[in-house]
Amino acid sequence: MTAGVRAIDRSGSEVVKVARFNALGPQPRLGLVQDGDEAYVVLSTDQIISRDVFVHGNRAHERVARALELLGEAFHLETLVDVGANIGIVCVSAVHRGLATRAIAIEPVPQNYRLLVANIHLNGLADRIEHHGLALGARTDEMLSFELSPDNSGDHRVQVLEEEGLFGEGQRARIAVRSTRFDDLVGDLDPRSSLIWMEAQGYEGHILEGASRAVQARVPIVAEFCPYLMRRSGSYAAFLRAVGGYRFWSDLSDGAPRRLPPSDDSLDRLAEKLGAQGAYTDLLFA
Repeated sequence: MTAGVRAIDRSGSEVVKVARFNALGPQPRLGLVQDGDEAYVVLSTDQIISRDVFVHGNRAHERVARALELLGEAFHLETLVDVGANIGIVCVSAVHRGLATRAIAIEPVPQNYRLLVANIHLNGLADRIEHHGLALGARTDEMLSFELSPDNSGDHRVQVLEEEGLFGEGQRARIAVRSTRFDDLVGDLDPRSSLIWMEAQGYEGHILEGASRAVQARVPIVAEFCPYLMRRSGSYAAFLRAVGGYRFWSDLSDGAPRRLPPSDDSLDRLAEKLGAQGAYTDLLFA
């Protein structure tokens, strides 16, 4: 990756913005995006998160705000734990915009982690966002193999199965990343003022196995829910066990979110509805 960072002009229509992002070229290059009062270093080869931040601005804070609305006025977010923080779109925007007082950001893939750290410092949040470049799992000091997506920085996955998969997973480059348990890294959290935000590409159930104290305390969780990825990583059953003790869950993508008990088969019905082709949504558990 080039060491230089090129500022990209975000003016113009969506078509113009896409063209300017594409002008960074096919080789990995860094671009600096100014999004209102926030700034982000993005990667030219990332056709999902980096491109979206450049074309539309960072909208991740809208999902955080929606989760807080569902948690109610009595909930005041002090500590946001961003698991799978990528380049920082969730934690940086949440802390910068005052939705959270502080954050703990955890990102396992070195390329993403470097941009995460850059974006934390770029937005003047080094004293409010603690960051860790490692993976989370059910055990400490385990080496996890990650399948790297060539064009989506948010789709690097812990490799469990050797089979090809729907998205050419068997052809991806792989790296090894050391893991630790959530409880060992983060410690105890106050469920009245803490929120765990997880986007771990199907590995969420295994991560929650290592977060037993947080789960027992019923610290609110927002987790990406993708049946294909969870079953590919073998974490679906562990995920259901972990969230079974929460009072309710809500689908953040629902226009009028309902509060449903996780103890019945409602999650199985949602998994059936999403299907086995990679569809996903974000669920709040509280």
